[in-house]
Amino acid sequence: MTVGENEAIPQRPVGIAGIEAQVPIPELEGGPRTIPEIVSTVYAAYPKHLHPAAGQSVCQHLRKLEGEGHALRTDDTEPLTAAWVRA
Repeated sequence: MTVGENEAIPQRPVGIAGIEAQVPIPELEGGPRTIPEIVSTVYAAYPKHLHPAAGQSVCQHLRKLEGEGHALRTDDTEPLTAAWVRA
């Protein structure tokens, strides 16, 4: 897609700032949650065909939070299939 000089650049759905605002506290407070469960809540207003890409974004964010000591995987499975909790 080409954006003309006077056209606004489309916004990304939620984006990392939105994920940071939603994932660590509301989404992980109620116990273990999988990435698809988190995505279905955080990206509920967006078409489902965008959810796999959103899942990748949420996964990277959770891995960042894991490295910072704010989130934990509940088992040794891969990050995309693990259940996550707040540390």
